[in-house]
Amino acid sequence: MTKAQRYKLLDSSAELSIRQQSKLLKIPRGKYYYQLRNESPQNQYLMDLIDRQYQRTPFMAYLE
Repeated sequence: MTKAQRYKLLDSSAELSIRQQSKLLKIPRGKYYYQLRNESPQNQYLMDLIDRQYQRTPFMAYLE
């Protein structure tokens, strides 16, 4: 059984706690609670600017 299949077996309405279930299934419970967050529009804009600049001038770099 793959890890992904074992994560699907976790059930918050079950008699056992998520902690106990994850221990029995031998998977970390942190991934069960993790929720992906989107980047803020400002941060996304800045990352796009940096990416465009790098694509135009990949030869430029910071040298000490």
